[in-house]
Amino acid sequence: YGSSRKVEEAFEDPAHGPWNQIRAAAKREFGGDRPELIPPAEPPTRNQFNYALKHHLPTHTETITAHVRHRSRQLAAALGLGTNQSPGSISRPTTERVAYGDVTVMTARSKTLPKNATTVDRTTGEIITHRHDPDIGLHTTGGGTVVPGLPYAFTHLRGTQRNQQVILAIDPVTPSGPSEGRLVVDQYLQAAQHLPGLVGYAYDRALRGTHLDRLLKAGHIGLVGVHRTRGKPSDRYHGLETHHPAQGEPRQVEIHLIGGAPHIRTHDVDGNQHLKPLHRRRVNKRTNKKDGTVRLSAEYNVIADNGTTDGYIRIRLDQTTEDKLAGYNRPEHLRAFPETD
Repeated sequence: YGSSRKVEEAFEDPAHGPWNQIRAAAKREFGGDRPELIPPAEPPTRNQFNYALKHHLPTHTETITAHVRHRSRQLAAALGLGTNQSPGSISRPTTERVAYGDVTVMTARSKTLPKNATTVDRTTGEIITHRHDPDIGLHTTGGGTVVPGLPYAFTHLRGTQRNQQVILAIDPVTPSGPSEGRLVVDQYLQAAQHLPGLVGYAYDRALRGTHLDRLLKAGHIGLVGVHRTRGKPSDRYHGLETHHPAQGEPRQVEIHLIGGAPHIRTHDVDGNQHLKPLHRRRVNKRTNKKDGTVRLSAEYNVIADNGTTDGYIRIRLDQTTEDKLAGYNRPEHLRAFPETD
């Protein structure tokens, strides 16, 4: 409402104010079991509202947040989002089985930045502290506009119908808190514990290899574009993988990654590099019954020169111990679902 005065005015409006609706909702929710939770007929005064805002609300923020997230997950399940009954699978993700996330900047009510909040009166020498939000900073929006505000990360689910959307979690991205990538992965994994049908998380390139590896080791895929250098997708040698041909013995082949998509690399007699793209056929999810760890890998069909399928290649998706020893950030360069998919 902009100010506590406007809140008081809105609450006192019996015809259009929200107070009667708030009381009616409390009666439906609690009925006669918890009469102490039904607000009185008289709306709060300005002082009562300010007291609740400053003292009562902060002490119950975590409880309110947990309750809202619980209700959001229930709503999503009721709509058929993120459940095992939803169509699709980890090999063929659908809208109903994928969560989406982003960050939006809430413009601050005061444009004063924390570093400019204190000034000195040149005449009197008085130190003046201007009204400001201690957590805000300058942020560049997608359109290139620089605004003072506080970024909020949110995770939501989308249905197949227009405007069908359930927000699962919202958290501020503060300088003293976790990074954006870690925060949104926490949001997704928390929701996935209660929505077993979720298979992946669609996000922008703020999710790097370390964040994607957390998703993979929890049994979920990241639908994220690869990091670009000067506008070009990554071009990286991956290593050796085993080709299981339709006939003959398995053999080692060199794998090269273009924009996160694996290719077989060969060289001609002149030393020129040739790349043959692989065609993904499924994503395998294996859970160790002893310790509960998850292992994700993707299987790719190898297409022969005559156009027929010549066996397959299986590639591990998450970071391995050998990768760490070699200094290779596998989740940063390899994608189960590249941007061109």
